[in-house]
This record gives sequence, structure tokens and C-alpha cells, in this order.
Amino acid sequence: GKWIKRRGLGNANTLIGFTGNIDPALLAYAKETGLVTVADQYITPFDIQVQEDDLQHEKFPGWSNAPRISAEPGWRTWESDSWRWTDHHTCASEYVREGMLKMGVAAARISVMPYPIDSSTFGFVERSGRKRALKVGFVGAVGLRKGAPYFLEVAKRFSRQRVEFVMVGPIQLSPGVVGEFRRHVELVGGVPRSDILRYLHDFDILFFPTTCEGSAGSVMEAMATGLPIVTSP
Repeated sequence: GKWIKRRGLGNANTLIGFTGNIDPALLAYAKETGLVTVADQYITPFDIQVQEDDLQHEKFPGWSNAPRISAEPGWRTWESDSWRWTDHHTCASEYVREGMLKMGVAAARISVMPYPIDSSTFGFVERSGRKRALKVGFVGAVGLRKGAPYFLEVAKRFSRQRVEFVMVGPIQLSPGVVGEFRRHVELVGGVPRSDILRYLHDFDILFFPTTCEGSAGSVMEAMATGLPIVTSP
């Protein structure tokens, strides 16, 4: 923010950024300079994230090895300071919009604008006629926020000979829980982004039981390939 102020805003009449990334002081400077300020809320507000995080840790104690959201209280101030100096907000889903309304942001200041993806990269895949077990996949961080316990619970109810469950993404689970997972779910771990399309091609369903989001790109990419989606609101 300080660097941009030194460089100047040129002929700009609008400043746009992401809440949580853009410097609130820069938003204030732009607004005082006469610019329109717009910020995209890429995930539900901080307080709602903390509530959901606390709920999942209460339901599944000892499952996660990821840092707690509540350990970063400075984000609440950063977010509220950004809102103070923002003329208008965009967000990618009704879920985020509802969260912002709960936190007191006026409806007239929020526009829902879904994020775009390059659908030419994730073209339709013909999956009919496959003669093997149904493959249910997931792409994202394998942890509490993305609903890993619910993925496991469903996987336990099916024979691996008939339905295979696969999770692709960095593993944020404690070692004791990982052992239980591997009895029912193939945990691939993190892979290069260039490999994601290969996994989406191989899946027959995307199961994404996330507990807290903005708008997950992996779901839109899966949809672009023609995958049926099972997910939360």
C-alpha cells in the first residue's frame, strides 16, 4: 500500500482488490483521493470462518494439524477496516453474500459475481461405458474446513470393490487419523496443478462436503468436465 501511494494512482478512477489482501490504508487513501473503491470478498467473513472452524474442531477433536483460524485475530480488524473504506463489494457466491449481510454489510453494497475459469482447459469428458468401480473424487486441502470427516464417513458405507474414494490435495490431518482414512480412501496428497485434469477425467463424481467457502474453483473445473457434483451450499 505504501509503495503504491509513493508511485501514485495515475489516471485511475477506481481501486479494486481482494479483502484480506489489499491494504485498508490504501483503500482509505484512494477513497479520500476521490476514487471509487471495490473489494472482492473471496471467502465468508472472518467471524463466520471462526465459528465454523470451532464447530468442526469440537465435533472432531484431534483430527487436524492445520493452524487454527482463531489464532489470527488480526484478520478481523483487517477485514472490518477494509469494509469501512470500500464503496462496493463483490463476492462469488450467495453463501458469502449471506455471511456479509449477517455482519452488517448493506445488501445494496454487495454484488454476486461468480469467478470465471478457462473452460477450454477443462473440456467435457465422456464417462459412460466405464467397466470398473465407480470413482468418487475430491480436489482440495484434505482437512476439517473442506469436510474430510464427512468424506470418510460416506466412504465407510461402500465396498471398495464397488465404489472407490479418492482425495487429491495437501493433507491437513493428524497422523493418527490418516491411518484410519487410508483404510477407506486413497489419499493422493498434493500434486502439480497440471495433473488435476487427469484426476478429474478419472473421477465419475466429485464429492466436496466443504463446511466454509467462497467459491471453490475445483468445483467449477469439475463441472466443466461434465462431472456430477455433490457438495454443500
